[in-house]
Amino acid sequence: MAEEHEQAAKRLARKLGTQYDPKRSPDIRGKNVRIEVKSKAYEIPKAIEQLGGGQTRKKYVCLSKNEHEDAKRLLKGRGSVS
Repeated sequence: MAEEHEQAAKRLARKLGTQYDPKRSPDIRGKNVRIEVKSKAYEIPKAIEQLGGGQTRKKYVCLSKNEHEDAKRLLKGRGSVS
């Protein structure tokens, strides 16, 4: 699991032109974006906590595609989910 997490975070950071730092949270910090990479939908509350609040940057939780349906059920009625 940890290897998949690292691969996904590195790939996403590369696409966004920024760096993945496994020692910092959130995993990816760009000029206008913060992204936390998680392996399972049930980790979303922890990811939201790690992303922090009060900043003007967009914040995302990155999950593998097979976790999307569980994530939608978990977050139903809580705001923007895509």
